[in-house]
Amino acid sequence: MDLTSFIAGMPKAENHVHLDGSTSPASALALGRRNGIALPFSSVEEAVERYRYEDLDGFLRIINAVCQVIQTEEDFAFLTEELAKQAKAQNIRCREVMLSCHYHESRGISFETQIRGFIRGRKIAWEKYGVYLCAVPEIDRTMPPEESLVFIDRLLPWREEAGIAAVGLDGAEAGYPAHRHQAAFARAKECGFHVTSHAGEAYGPVSVIDSLDAIGSERIDHGVRSIEDPELVRRLAREEILLTVCPISNVALKVYPSLAAHPFKKLLDAGVPVTVNSDDPPFFTSDLNDNYCAVAQAFSLTLEELLKIAKDAFVRSFAPPERIAAGVEELEKYFAQKGPLLTL
Repeated sequence: MDLTSFIAGMPKAENHVHLDGSTSPASALALGRRNGIALPFSSVEEAVERYRYEDLDGFLRIINAVCQVIQTEEDFAFLTEELAKQAKAQNIRCREVMLSCHYHESRGISFETQIRGFIRGRKIAWEKYGVYLCAVPEIDRTMPPEESLVFIDRLLPWREEAGIAAVGLDGAEAGYPAHRHQAAFARAKECGFHVTSHAGEAYGPVSVIDSLDAIGSERIDHGVRSIEDPELVRRLAREEILLTVCPISNVALKVYPSLAAHPFKKLLDAGVPVTVNSDDPPFFTSDLNDNYCAVAQAFSLTLEELLKIAKDAFVRSFAPPERIAAGVEELEKYFAQKGPLLTL
């Protein structure tokens, strides 16, 4: 069995994927037609060309244009179901879905519209595709701190239906440190939410340290630039802080010039828990399977390393214990049966 087939068949969990960032060109065009909104491309083929960037600004321009077509509760439900359909095709059993609530509110889409749509799609995801979706609503770093504090209480009535497992932090790292939202994340923990934070991607180790110390982040989304601070790397390993790494995204957005230059393997070898994730899959013309294959090939991962990475995605997820246990059992059985057939 070759690596591509093995990865494709492997049961998986994903800890870092954005709902709006999962809008495929075909879905964007369909929503654009439905809502009467023009896009900067008129075909899937043209979109594929547009979904290439020289830098982060180029990526932000195209994803912002695509997000304009997402308008209604039905649209959010549609995208959530699409996310589940894609997961089913990749043998993803659990997916933690990041919701950019503040961003969509800033363009006039109510929080209630967003969350109701997600709930509708999440129900279909489980009943039709057998995919369990957790919601991770995110505080935008640029929000006024008083708004982020109020945001936590706005989540409470929806936590069960939406499967809200954690509150995240996203947005511009430079100039907007995590500690601005210390009160909001203290409230989140008081309410029983897990805490995660985008950090150490566009900005260096100081952003990761601030997320750990100021808001008590239990894991770091991206976090790859932690490698620039050896003491921080030792701390991440010692405290078992998971980094939800998105390798192809990091290369596409020029965080690193190539996968060969990416610190994924150095972090793994240092004992830092790392998982493989797709971030905004269609915008990087790659899915979770592609990311797994890319790192496995680039770093010549062993079968044992692959199992550890894939298992950590379940064990360190924010999914309910029964979903974690079921995923780990299925994963270990798969490796026991198919592992000996794999040619690395």
